[in-house]
Amino acid sequence: MPTHAILITWRNMDVKVLPAFIAKAQLKYAGNFHRLYFDDAVSQPLQDLVNGIPKTDRLKIYISGHGGTGIDYITDDTQTRKTTVDDLIDLLSDALQRRGTTKQTSGACQINMLSCLFGRTADGSATSTPAAKLHEGLADWDVFVDLVARTESIVCTDAGRQTISLLNHHVYEPVYGKLPKFYLPKAPYTKVLYTFNGDARVISFAAYDHDDNYIESSSRQGRQLLWADFAVNQIVRQIHLKGTGLLGRGPKEVTEIREKVLEQIVVWYEAVRNAVGLKDRLERLIDGSGEATDPKENFLMHQSKFSGATSSSLPKKAQLIQGLLAAFPRD
Repeated sequence: MPTHAILITWRNMDVKVLPAFIAKAQLKYAGNFHRLYFDDAVSQPLQDLVNGIPKTDRLKIYISGHGGTGIDYITDDTQTRKTTVDDLIDLLSDALQRRGTTKQTSGACQINMLSCLFGRTADGSATSTPAAKLHEGLADWDVFVDLVARTESIVCTDAGRQTISLLNHHVYEPVYGKLPKFYLPKAPYTKVLYTFNGDARVISFAAYDHDDNYIESSSRQGRQLLWADFAVNQIVRQIHLKGTGLLGRGPKEVTEIREKVLEQIVVWYEAVRNAVGLKDRLERLIDGSGEATDPKENFLMHQSKFSGATSSSLPKKAQLIQGLLAAFPRD
């Protein structure tokens, strides 16, 4: 366990986002827990703190801000002030230049990104995430650390850390806000570790279990997990809330028949993180095995009789699924 910890964030993140985390960190690290804020000139205070910690002691630097898939910056709680990946590279490389000097000792200093999606892939590649860019950018300045990021948003509650799924984050949260009823238990393989093995940079998915098994992103299973995150990114974009009841004035829900099917598949996947199972469920929607006249089982058929009679192409959701399945790593 690291013996020293530093949290870098904005002051307004303390109020709504970080109270439970701060309380836990204060208990865990006691007097070795320090807080710095982007609101102030943070570079020199961070350098002073780091230089005051013996090099033989382990250090963890937590960085908290809101982020998003493929977005190379984090923001404060108002989402108006931001710090970019390049800003973080400059800040951390200056502070750690005397500490993270070798790849072999990168584990002695860990950067831990909180409250953001820095580890989630936007294009199916593990090397294009904001976290990968940050880790590589530090290495370019000969600063070698371990870096942990997440593919889902994590919230600290009285019951412990919980997950805000991508579905809830993009579909329900904009309408209903962050409500505990939408929280999930910590999901496996939503934590990504960026480290070194010899001279090589290694990116691995970590499970939240007692064994903490790691899956390298370059393995078949790792590439399938990356594919699944990318597939869910694309599917969630197809799901929308609409008002129910008279004139649409009732509670907002997913009402479109195929969007409801896709929502159920995403909910299933976010609970179990089984990429092969996700592939199988998507395949069943376009393999013709569903009831030929049931549009929620057979995505190949057009829901509109007019479209079915006049269109020479497949429905758009079927085309999307075909494209996703074609990219599934099979070897």
